Amino acid sequence: MPFLFEAAAFSEKMMVCCDRTSFGLTGIWSNSVFVYLFILHCVVMFVFSLGALLIFRNRHKNINMRKSADIILATTITAFVITLTVSFLLKSLKIHVALEANLVFLIFVSGIIYAAGKYDFFEINAEQLADRILESVDEGLVLTDTGGVIIQANTQAERMLGRRLEPGKSVINEVLKDEKLLTGIMSGEKFDNTEIRGGGERVLNVSCSLVEKTGEKLGFLYVVNDVTEKKDAEKGLEKTMKDLERSNVDLERFAYVVSHDLKEPLRMVSSYMQLLKKKSYDRLEDADREYIDFAVDGALRVFIFLQ
Repeated sequence: MPFLFEAAAFSEKMMVCCDRTSFGLTGIWSNSVFVYLFILHCVVMFVFSLGALLIFRNRHKNINMRKSADIILATTITAFVITLTVSFLLKSLKIHVALEANLVFLIFVSGIIYAAGKYDFFEINAEQLADRILESVDEGLVLTDTGGVIIQANTQAERMLGRRLEPGKSVINEVLKDEKLLTGIMSGEKFDNTEIRGGGERVLNVSCSLVEKTGEKLGFLYVVNDVTEKKDAEKGLEKTMKDLERSNVDLERFAYVVSHDLKEPLRMVSSYMQLLKKKSYDRLEDADREYIDFAVDGALRVFIFLQ
């Protein structure tokens, strides 16, 4: 029942406001339970908004979106502090004018308009589409500004390099590992198919191209490819070729030894068969003559083959 009386009194104050003594964050419910519930509600919403913005900022890789989150975060804090301060100030001065809602609306709209104009905040769908395309390719992609500071990198690049590529870090420390390479890139030297070491024993191939718009340099795009398997295959093929060459040398040496060792016995066999043919050929039967001819002819063929 007391709660119903409080609600009735509250409704009466909302309806009868000609004396304007009921406006203000701490004035509309006097010191009743409603004012504490309202303040608790504001604090909970404030903390929830801060938490959501911080989670969004930490998870998002796009630097423009993170800057936009920073602006909205600052806007939320500013709106809460200013609204609370103005409400208590109006109450203490007994100026009963409902300014809080207008202030909150004005501050939030100003912050969002500023973020939208500076960082293309409302192009989130296009940003999400670009992020999906970036994550769908097999190559590692790293986008930097003209000074070599990382703006964005996809998951493939982080996996190949074996480290997190946070926006704001230097591409020298995270990718190239050589300041001379970045100096050459910035001076316009060609940078293509350069090998670097990635995470673990990975061998990576890195190429770089200039990103520009209407002649203005905007930054650089690094394309990273994992060529570890290709390099392993090349090493395996090279080893196989060396083994084959060594086998060929051994085979040639074996053939030479066999040829040299067989020539002398074969020469003796051929000589004795020819001598037998000269002395006894006329006294032999036809079958025996055929055997001698086969033996002499075979010995001659083998001797020619071994030359």
